[in-house]
Amino acid sequence: MKNGKLKSIAVFSLAIAMALSVVVLSVSNAVLLRPPLARDADRLVTLYTVANNHAKESFSYLDYEYIRDHSRIFSGVAALGYDYYRYAASYGNHDEVATVNALSDNYFGVMGIQPLLGRFFTSGDDRRHVPAAVLTYSCWKRWGADPGIVGKTVTINRYPLTIIGVSPKALIAPVFGLGADVIVNLGAPARIGGASLDDREERSLLLLGRLHAGTTRRQARAEVRVLWSQLAAAYPKAERNRTADLTSATLLAPDEMETARLILAVLIAAALLTLSIACANAANLMLALTTERRQEALIKTVLGASRWRLIGEFLKETAVLCAAAGVLGYAMALAALAFLSRFEAQVPVIGSVRIAADLHPGLLVAALTLALIVLASIGSGLAPALYASQPNLASALSGEIAIGGTRRGVIRNTMVVIQVALCTLVLVGTGLCWRSLDNLRRVDPGFSGRRIVMIFPDTEGLSKDQGFRLQDEMRRLVKQIGGVESVSLVRSMPLGGFGGNDFAHEEIRLTDGPASGQKAFAYSTAVDQDYFSTLGIRVLAGRPFRSSDMENSAEVIVINRFMAEQYWPHQDPLGRTIRIAHRLLTIVGVAADGKYGDLDEPQLPFMYHALGQRYQSDVTPIARTKGDPRLWVEPISRAMRQSGLKLPLPPVTMESWMNLTLFYPLLALASVGGLSIVGMLLATAGLYGAISYSVGERGREIGIRVALGARPAQLMQLLFRETLRIAGTGVLAGLALGVAASAIFQSQFYGIHRLEWYVLTPVAMAMMAVSLAIAFASGWRWTRMNPMDAVRHA
Repeated sequence: MKNGKLKSIAVFSLAIAMALSVVVLSVSNAVLLRPPLARDADRLVTLYTVANNHAKESFSYLDYEYIRDHSRIFSGVAALGYDYYRYAASYGNHDEVATVNALSDNYFGVMGIQPLLGRFFTSGDDRRHVPAAVLTYSCWKRWGADPGIVGKTVTINRYPLTIIGVSPKALIAPVFGLGADVIVNLGAPARIGGASLDDREERSLLLLGRLHAGTTRRQARAEVRVLWSQLAAAYPKAERNRTADLTSATLLAPDEMETARLILAVLIAAALLTLSIACANAANLMLALTTERRQEALIKTVLGASRWRLIGEFLKETAVLCAAAGVLGYAMALAALAFLSRFEAQVPVIGSVRIAADLHPGLLVAALTLALIVLASIGSGLAPALYASQPNLASALSGEIAIGGTRRGVIRNTMVVIQVALCTLVLVGTGLCWRSLDNLRRVDPGFSGRRIVMIFPDTEGLSKDQGFRLQDEMRRLVKQIGGVESVSLVRSMPLGGFGGNDFAHEEIRLTDGPASGQKAFAYSTAVDQDYFSTLGIRVLAGRPFRSSDMENSAEVIVINRFMAEQYWPHQDPLGRTIRIAHRLLTIVGVAADGKYGDLDEPQLPFMYHALGQRYQSDVTPIARTKGDPRLWVEPISRAMRQSGLKLPLPPVTMESWMNLTLFYPLLALASVGGLSIVGMLLATAGLYGAISYSVGERGREIGIRVALGARPAQLMQLLFRETLRIAGTGVLAGLALGVAASAIFQSQFYGIHRLEWYVLTPVAMAMMAVSLAIAFASGWRWTRMNPMDAVRHA
């Protein structure tokens, strides 16, 4: 009965660790290795450009057309919009926010995908701007699975599209990210995700090429570089300082691979460490079982069995247990992956999202699982097998057990040290993720996000006069709500994070000062006169915008301090002018620096245009309230809707918006934290089992000590001293590994030092406290027993 219980614990702990490993490996396989859904997917490659700063960038539609029409290596080249979009969608009685992807009209043909219903786009649809839409299978099912849906109309962001087909169930989304609902061609209007087809400067497309049979990637790379050199020669201004390259086609774009590799590498390391903890745990349990079988091993040795044969028998038994754990863990992982593939989460601003990949393990992960089972069998069974296969005949014949007991104790203590060290390392990793996230939260963004509500009205499709009137109406509607202190309008908000940023990247020419005539680049947005006061951005010099800064007045601009110091060092930039295209702008103010794209970005030159002088149809009203901004979300929504405005997304607080930029750090922390909790539980169970078994073996000794007058406090002190020696060794080893890991990954975390005492100290104290608590729980019963009972039950 006792043996069965120990075996069950070993199998269950290994199964949990196996399941976590399979899940992490499956996600890594889906993200980093698996190609998009396509026929003969191994012949697909992803094309990208590389700028001078080594950043991987996309293509314009004109670039795509040239490569598509002049390539001889590729049987087809397709393009897809790199970004995803969330728009208000209406079909029948269904009104919701849908995810829209834009693809070139030949995408499905190049991929070799057949429709479930209807047809896909045809050649020339992009240039003809055909108002057509393809629904994904999940969207079609959600909207009633009407077999006669082809030919009906769906409205996206107030733009009607004819439904021409439904994609197969396997196509969740063209690129990894959010699962798609509606797919349009690249010739669709920009208001529903289409691309600019004739702007060579707008690079927003990812290219996928299908190689002819028998051609190699080396040949394709050479041809792509030749084609790009031709483009660069023909359009030196647009294509300069760039080269073209290609890589294996995966569900991720090339510029996202580095971030994905980092996050998944951390997760794989944490999962394998958790599996190692489970193996050490199982090894300790197996050691307890093999100890009781020393007599059996002794008899077999006397009968002539070799040590290698005994080791093989013990390893076979361990392999059976690990195989059972592997099968159970694999089944648990399949259930978890099926759940993740269907999982939908509510993300602020974006709304409901689901993973755009079918997270099944695949043959590669299945093969890796078999390898993990083999490694777990060796890791869990080798030490117990080596111990049990070397019976000491002299000690057994004389009735002595000291030699074997000492060696057994060394092996068990070594397993405990390994468990504690690995668990400490995982906890240090979690602490580093938390510390990095906390450092990001403490970054000064340059504005005050407290008490701010953001509104996302549907303002597309209006003329300039209609747009200006609507903007004035939105200001009035929001400002008349009680408790609203100020209202402002902005084209693009800072720190969009996971939701993306939409700042303009403008080329400017300095017209005076020491760098007169020099070309430069700066990001920009358009804001109204109350923007700086509403967001609490300090104007360090000059003035903010005024209501008189309109189209018929001289064009003005406000720059940030970094831009002023970079181009007019030790000089007053006020009154200076810059030229953007054919417009001359006068600097009237200098605002404080801030964070615009991400919290961990370096300082950037940034400009603010006056919204009254540079009309923008798509603006975001922001309101500063007198109290908790969440209390004003519903009143603002109600006022907007009562006035006839549509809100594709509900208003959100600035804090929710800023959390989007922390999406990836939060994801890493949640994932590593979850693995560390599992590892901690496994290590605690293993530590408790080892200490309890060790204390039980010393029951006779404890009874004798009690009989000689030892008090419970003295006995607990003895147990604590032994536990501190073993656990302390493991903690020190884990901290050393943690310091090495923090040095290796220091550049990947924000504000992390090589010796992060704010992480190392709490982790060490927590591990030691857990170890002492386990020692107390394990020894309390024995220190309170009657001496004769202790001796009798030992």
